Amino acid sequence: FKQKTAYEIPKRDWSSDVCSSDLFVPLVHGTKRPLCKYKERPFEETQTPDYLRQFDGDVNVAVYLGDKSAGLCAIDFDTDEALEAFLQVNPALANTTRTRGKRGAQVWVRVDGKFPDSALPAHKLFEWRCNRAISVVSGRHPAGMDYRFLVEAPPVTLRFDAIQWPDGWELPWADVEAELEREYGA
Repeated sequence: FKQKTAYEIPKRDWSSDVCSSDLFVPLVHGTKRPLCKYKERPFEETQTPDYLRQFDGDVNVAVYLGDKSAGLCAIDFDTDEALEAFLQVNPALANTTRTRGKRGAQVWVRVDGKFPDSALPAHKLFEWRCNRAISVVSGRHPAGMDYRFLVEAPPVTLRFDAIQWPDGWELPWADVEAELEREYGA
């Protein structure tokens, strides 16, 4: 895949509504450190010429996940083995957006409806990233390699309860999942 420049990422069509809903965050090149405050910034302020100028030059680009980006969430895997186990029980996600930094990959989904808060289970097989989290999509990883797209496709849209998890994986939101099922049905 062609490596995208930081300025191209906000204009990319990897989601049907990328320009109208996803909040991009400029980061210091080669780091995960934001160049500006973004947590309380209204989306409209991210579309101003001053904000967009921050993407000029060598910068990393992240997406502010969750409700701020219309349910865009990322599942981060640090190992290929954990990623493969996850995709085995979620074959429909094999063709969703997937990015890679140093190792493993991030599987990107757009969740329709409610979803649990960001979580890193004790087993660290994956990290669920959504509200109050950012994930880098372009630029240089702190370890020196470039972030890249492994699957360049729109994020699959699904309900959170449609995501399957391999047997034996601790799910820190299991109680939340049961509550959502009681409230909204299967």
